[in-house]
Formats: sequence, C-alpha cells, structure tokens
Amino acid sequence: MIIAGTRSDPERLLGSELSAGAFEQLGVKPILGRDFAARDNTFETPEVALLSHALWQRRFGGDPSIVDTPVVLNGKPTTIVGVMPKGLAYPEMTDIWVPQRKDPSKGNSRGSYHLFGSARLKPEATLAQAQAEADTIMQSLSKEFPLTNEGIGARFQYLRHHAAGDASHLMLLLFNAD
Repeated sequence: MIIAGTRSDPERLLGSELSAGAFEQLGVKPILGRDFAARDNTFETPEVALLSHALWQRRFGGDPSIVDTPVVLNGKPTTIVGVMPKGLAYPEMTDIWVPQRKDPSKGNSRGSYHLFGSARLKPEATLAQAQAEADTIMQSLSKEFPLTNEGIGARFQYLRHHAAGDASHLMLLLFNAD
C-alpha cells in the first residue's frame, strides 16, 4: 500500500485487509480510536485504516490526535480511525490495516484462495477434531464445486504467540489451500 497526503513523502507500506471483528477475536484493542466496525466492510462507507504503533510513531510522531486524520491510501481518501498496540504483528509484520471489502459488482467469486482466517476452539474441542470437520466440509465442497474446489483443503494450526499473546492457546489459523 502507498500512503500519501501527510506531512511526509509518499511511502510504501506493508498492509493487510481484515474483516470487522478480527482484532476483537484476538482480544486486541486499539490504543487510540476504534477498531473496524461491520459497516467498514461495505463499499457504501468511506475508506478507513488502522495504524501500527510503529507507523504511528515513525510517520506521525506519536501524535495522539491522529484519529480522524485524512490520508491518501492507494490513491483513495482514507481516514485513520485507530492505532494498534505496540508489537502487534498480525498477520506478520503489518504497518497498516484496512477493512476487507467484497466488491458487489463481482458477485460470488469462487476460487479466491488468498484469504485466511482465525477461529477459537470450543473449550472441549481438539485441533484434530476441528481439522477432521474441516476436511469433511472441504470434501463436500469439492464434490459440489469441482471446478473451483477440487484439490483445495483447509489446514489448521495453532496461532502461537503470533498476535494473540496470552490467548494464543485458543487461536487457530485456517488456511484455504494445501
């Protein structure tokens, strides 16, 4: 992603798209401003972004009034709505997060394999049970949609201390392709 429209020159950033509720599921809250809301995942609302703590410090000097500041992100007017805690690395090292938005003009786009998700196991569930259930679902989808799902699976693994801190033993990372 490219950020512009601030006191510094344009800069290339590592960015991630997340759906509303992703940080809540991880038990992570912004230190300033707000998290993404469900409305942010629609094309009808203005573009918004969350900053990493490091980007906030480096580019904005840790300015506590950064919330509601307009910037240009990938050529689009975008409002900064929050700053995430220091050290957050989800997924991987990210400078800025934007809401994941589905383009309604594209309809249902089967065959998008670049997405991943996270989930919490029920207290009594095991990773092996979750994997077995996912395997059954993926086999069913393969039969129903052979053009897009044949040979595609979901692989579960624990998301250990990557972003969830003390709650990491409850988190799973779900991959869409083997």
